[in-house]
Order: sequence, then C-alpha cells, then structure tokens
Amino acid sequence: MSNKKTYCTIAELKQAIKEFNDNDIVVVEIHEGHRNEDLYDFYVDSIQGVSLTTGEIVSEVRICI
Repeated sequence: MSNKKTYCTIAELKQAIKEFNDNDIVVVEIHEGHRNEDLYDFYVDSIQGVSLTTGEIVSEVRICI
C-alpha cells in the first residue's frame, strides 16, 4: 500500500496508522534540501511484509517529508 496523502494533524496520522501493530517499524524519510529545522508537510507510506534479520515479518510505516 502506498498512500501519498499529506497529513496535517495528529488525528489524521493516527487514523492512517491505526491498523499497524506495536512492533511495526517507523521510518522518517527526509529528502535532500529539507535540512533546516522547520515545519514541513509529510505523507505516510507503508510497506507490508518487511523481513527483519531475525526472520520476523513486520509492516513498515514511512513518514516522508
């Protein structure tokens, strides 16, 4: 699943990730050019079936700026 919607509130973010498990991974992705501390719009991308080195299969949530 790839979701390119921009989120502006905590409520929207919570709604987007409500189906994930506590052990799933969160990745914050910062693109080149966004190095200054500031507030940026972001979207959430999710990847299902990520295999960890332990053999565990999890989902990954990427917060992309």
